[in-house]
Amino acid sequence: MEFSRFEKTARAIWDEIPEQYKAGVDGLVVDRAVMESAERAEVYTMGECVTEDYPSAYGGPDTIRSAVVLYYGSFREIAGADAAFDWQNEIHETIMHELRHHLESLA
Repeated sequence: MEFSRFEKTARAIWDEIPEQYKAGVDGLVVDRAVMESAERAEVYTMGECVTEDYPSAYGGPDTIRSAVVLYYGSFREIAGADAAFDWQNEIHETIMHELRHHLESLA
């Protein structure tokens, strides 16, 4: 999947998620980078939830802000090694996984 299609697919999935599940998340960032593990070769980070430190300038834990980041290059690397890679499903699963991290940061 080319980057432009990846980004379009990711944003469409993001837009389908109800707003209450994205509360406190400033948005989706689609990055071209490959995020390979420093500890293990060929292990890739597909996405992450970047959350500000608490306490923040925004106030209490109910105002913690995050961004969900997807790493296109990591998806591409994993897909290259797996002929059955389901781009749409993997993008969806990664976004949902990272949203859960945001909710965990509020706890």
